[in-house]
Amino acid sequence: MPNPVKTTLAMTAGALALGLLGAVPALADDDRLPAPPPRAASATPDPKTPAAQQPVAKKPAAKQPVAKTPAPKVNSVYGQVISQAELRIRHQPNTRSTVLGALLPKQKIKLACKRYGENVAGNDTWYRLSGQAGWVAARHVKAGGSLKGC
Repeated sequence: MPNPVKTTLAMTAGALALGLLGAVPALADDDRLPAPPPRAASATPDPKTPAAQQPVAKKPAAKQPVAKTPAPKVNSVYGQVISQAELRIRHQPNTRSTVLGALLPKQKIKLACKRYGENVAGNDTWYRLSGQAGWVAARHVKAGGSLKGC
């Protein structure tokens, strides 16, 4: 299975290279046929063509190493469920949203970011889980540090 991060980086680097070289990317709905590839230079000279007009065979360009860009660091924080009952994981930061799963009391979880949502027992902050989809009400989670907004 292809690595989506590497694929995205490769596509970005290719688009950047095309932009720097002045090339315009092709459109998917373009009806024109691509230009035929240039003819390869013949290894044997044509006796009918003067030497000054003979094509010169070019050596293939050496591949340049691609600079690896480090992946952006995620500001994740560990937390712990402090509710006495199971804590529901929601699709959106509100109690009317679809339930995606549940966490057990005292379970340790990884949090990605925070966002304001529906007020739950006096707290309108919700945490997005890191490494899986879903939101949990901050009222029932003790975060081990501060989180950035989503």
